[in-house]
Amino acid sequence: MFDLESFASTLLKENKHIPKDIDPEILEQMRDNLLDTIDDHINAMIIAELPPAKSAEFDKLLDATDDEDKMSAFLVANIPNLDTKLTQLLGAFRKTYLGL
Repeated sequence: MFDLESFASTLLKENKHIPKDIDPEILEQMRDNLLDTIDDHINAMIIAELPPAKSAEFDKLLDATDDEDKMSAFLVANIPNLDTKLTQLLGAFRKTYLGL
């Protein structure tokens, strides 16, 4: 679907408040923290958009597999316009994060 690691790395590069000479280990930790926050936002959107009748089915799928392709296929099949919603979410997140 989306390359969230690249998205997070790009956000960090675009952030004018992060010094260019920052320690790479600190930058990596910042990226990991940013990815966690992005994941939280995506998960909140999924919970809000997934029809209640499909929530239990998705919970079972999460317990049964780590196959991201199966999970993505389930979400695409059960959340109308998922790609558009994710694009909008990530765009809004970027604006908020960068203070645009």
